[in-house]
Amino acid sequence: MGADCLIHATRIGQAQSSGDVAPDTVAAFATLLRDSVPVRVVIAFAFADRGTAIAGTQAVQDGKSLLRKRYDLTAGSAYLFGPDQHVVARWRSLRADTVRRSLGEPS
Repeated sequence: MGADCLIHATRIGQAQSSGDVAPDTVAAFATLLRDSVPVRVVIAFAFADRGTAIAGTQAVQDGKSLLRKRYDLTAGSAYLFGPDQHVVARWRSLRADTVRRSLGEPS
């Protein structure tokens, strides 16, 4: 079985690199990675990521806004997909403790 996948949206029309991700979101990513929470973090950028990737994450370009339209992604929102590709949880702002609870792990 594959890992759960967490998709985070950056600010629409502004995020062009990993440096455009909000500091509190970067802190949430770091907490999830440090605590070995079993998720693969994917960040959807409006444009190609020309900066350095945030350690432990994967960046995807959503230039045509397909992800944003399909999942109603707004700036800072996040979705947790299970290995079966079904939506497990959705948030308008990302916090590590809510991701852990959605996975059934202690916060």
